[in-house]
Amino acid sequence: WEQISNQDDKNKCDYGVYRNIIVRPQWIHRIPDSSSNFRAQYPSNNNNTNNIEYDRIYTPLLLFINKRSGGQSGEKIYRKLLHLLNPRQVFLLENDQTIFNALDIYSSLSNIRLCVFGGDGTVGWVLGRLAELYPSLNNPPVSICPLGTGNDLSRVLS
Repeated sequence: WEQISNQDDKNKCDYGVYRNIIVRPQWIHRIPDSSSNFRAQYPSNNNNTNNIEYDRIYTPLLLFINKRSGGQSGEKIYRKLLHLLNPRQVFLLENDQTIFNALDIYSSLSNIRLCVFGGDGTVGWVLGRLAELYPSLNNPPVSICPLGTGNDLSRVLS
């Protein structure tokens, strides 16, 4: 993602084919008082562009990966995704705090989407944390990339 450039301006990245789901580095700001130390937000109202237009154009994707799922294939997928997307939007699942911090960082971006790479246990775990954070069922849409052995949950939801 960082190696693609616009032909007219060699210093400006066009973000390639995934431009609509990539979180721009300039959207992420350090917030010392936050539990996650960062906050993502769309740029302020310059060039007469407002958040409604950003919501229409961008659907930032957050990825949660269990590196131990699928015969350790999660680790390979993680490394590949780091080259395709902004590394700040790809998370290795280690504990509940990883999920909470990721959602805290991107809480001000509307229109985010989540993708969970893992087995039934991983998917249930992430969905459970989402239910805690979004009790009124207004949570972001979640997709599943099954990496487990049985993947019964993925089959039922498809």
